[in-house]
Amino acid sequence: MPVTMELNPAELLGLAMSVLVMLYLMVNWHNVSRSRYLPVVYGFFCVLGAFVATSLEEFFLGDLFNIIEHALMATGAILVTVGCRRALDAEKPDGEAP
Repeated sequence: MPVTMELNPAELLGLAMSVLVMLYLMVNWHNVSRSRYLPVVYGFFCVLGAFVATSLEEFFLGDLFNIIEHALMATGAILVTVGCRRALDAEKPDGEAP
């Protein structure tokens, strides 16, 4: 029985939306690169890479791209967490617990 290669429309939509956000970030890089949210931006790029890996795993090296996808998603989640924590720490008054 032949294996069919099908892309999930939700995955393609996520990839398309991520590419649009990436274009916005690239156009505004001079503002974004100096902000305290830079780890969040890097986390987003990891998520974009995960969407690309998800699309590629349907065509070849499925197991490898599946591992890459999950590693990138985990890395992106950690970076977003670090970025949010930095942003919250920067906004709190001195001496106040987070």
